[in-house]
Amino acid sequence: MIHRSSSWGAAVATLVLLPAMTACSSGQSGDGPVAPPHDVEIVFDARQQGPNAFSPTNAVVSLASQNTVTWYNADFAGYGGQAGTAHHLISDDGTTFDSGVIAPNGVFQATIAAPGTYAYHCEFHSGMTGTVTVNP
Repeated sequence: MIHRSSSWGAAVATLVLLPAMTACSSGQSGDGPVAPPHDVEIVFDARQQGPNAFSPTNAVVSLASQNTVTWYNADFAGYGGQAGTAHHLISDDGTTFDSGVIAPNGVFQATIAAPGTYAYHCEFHSGMTGTVTVNP
């Protein structure tokens, strides 16, 4: 009787764990948060990428179709095993935009009303630089 109980317990444990194991190991790369619509992505392990920390490194938008630029933090590489890396974007002129802290999977939107090219950097990781070109 004990043998049957332990076999029954093992069968139940397998039925409970098998779907969970399958869900955790789908084998697909890119599993994780779905990126919201955005113009610029902060890439994985951005603090190590320097001027390649943003994709695209020079975003181009047109005031004819939009005046808001959206950044998405897709940097899920973390310090000390954390879930990801936060960033703080500031325009180089110090006045056009200041994102505050953008957590991993976070979004920042800046309204830019005048045509021009705006350089920016990450306050936390000085090598991270990019530009946004706003056309009329």
